[in-house]
Amino acid sequence: MNYPGEPLAETRPMTPQTRWRRTLVGLLLILGMGYGGWWLVQRVMDPESFPLRRVRVEGELQHLNRKALEWAVTEHLHGGFFSFDVASLRSIRDQLPWIKTIRARKVWPDRLYLHVTEQQPFARFGPEGVLSVEGLVFRPDLASIPEDLPQFDGPDATVARLMALYPQITAELVRIGLTIGRLEVNERRAWAVATRGGPYLLLGAERLEERLARLVKFFPRLREMGSPEQIDLRYANGFSVRWRLEPAHIPQKPGVEGDKSHATKRQVK
Repeated sequence: MNYPGEPLAETRPMTPQTRWRRTLVGLLLILGMGYGGWWLVQRVMDPESFPLRRVRVEGELQHLNRKALEWAVTEHLHGGFFSFDVASLRSIRDQLPWIKTIRARKVWPDRLYLHVTEQQPFARFGPEGVLSVEGLVFRPDLASIPEDLPQFDGPDATVARLMALYPQITAELVRIGLTIGRLEVNERRAWAVATRGGPYLLLGAERLEERLARLVKFFPRLREMGSPEQIDLRYANGFSVRWRLEPAHIPQKPGVEGDKSHATKRQVK
């Protein structure tokens, strides 16, 4: 310590040996810290260090088996608590099309919780597909598809139109005691309906509301005459009927032409 009035102590210059030793110590410290960090990362990321041992599936499931899903997740589980591979969840979703979303939540030290939401089916689409309420076509195991779904058939580009017209056509058919079993549209945008236990309806591509109104008006009279197998409504102002069994008598009424042939055309005036 220097007192007032005393000369300052001389500072000795650092020798090359001292400078080299300090540099070496610094490098060793840096290398040691780097190796320690690398070892710690490898230790933490090693699946054997902190393995996920318990998988639990949460969410309301109707079409997926909870235990089977937990098993599938366990089979595809890669990584430990800190190194869990989120990409494995995407592969599980691809293998189980009923899964709409799947979110992971880890709980220390070894638990994995998965919250799963299912696709909500709207109708069957084609021979193997299912149409969700969001308009997405997916293809699950055929045995898992509910049997009471209506069947939609048509090009993929018509999905939105099928979903839009289904409620409208359903509302009209309910008025005469019919329900849709299959709703069809072809490449020419011509529509047809196979009803459950009722006639097959040919609606065509134009004036669907007008043709449905015509059906609602005259179907009760047709049912009194017999059992229609097919009703073709693609006429400008009438329709034709093919009967399951030939009616014993088709009465002549004003404004309606009839005969006793298997296929009968009705002209509406």
